[in-house]
Amino acid sequence: MFNLHGMIATGIFSVIQGILEIVILVFTDLPTVLNIGLAICALVHIVFGFFAAYGAWHRTSYLLKPFMAMAKSITVACTIAIIFSLCSHINYETAIDNFKLWDRRTHPDDEERKTRIALGLFTAAFATALLISAFHFVFAKKCYRYLKSEEVIAKHRPTPNTLSPPNPNDRLAARMNDRHVIKSNYF
Repeated sequence: MFNLHGMIATGIFSVIQGILEIVILVFTDLPTVLNIGLAICALVHIVFGFFAAYGAWHRTSYLLKPFMAMAKSITVACTIAIIFSLCSHINYETAIDNFKLWDRRTHPDDEERKTRIALGLFTAAFATALLISAFHFVFAKKCYRYLKSEEVIAKHRPTPNTLSPPNPNDRLAARMNDRHVIKSNYF
């Protein structure tokens, strides 16, 4: 049997990640572009993480589809971000100009070193987010396939009434459990 509790934990982890992104957004002084990106990521993580946990808990495969789409889109976005940050490492002058466009803070004399550190941190953060989102996608896809196969098996399973003819003792047991019959002089 597939571990659905792991999928529930993954959804809860995604919600916690969204809450942490909101905390980072509120308590740090980041550039505007990063604030907008963090707000969007936080909203997406909270909503789709809830869908994943709720869908795995209630064994409904269709609620895992949005979580899979979110994980796939974050994987693609992180791949593009890693490529851009690596290109910024290579073409450093353009990176400084780009930082000046969206960074409202002033940098001291060691601007090159701080920019290189920031680029390295961005690359590491995007690589970590890429690994997490790839794991989420693979895990959600496995869970989705498991739940789909479970739904197909349940569709083709015969109903209990067609397995055997009704037993007369079942009617007697039903009558004995009925409150009105118990209160009467049945015995």
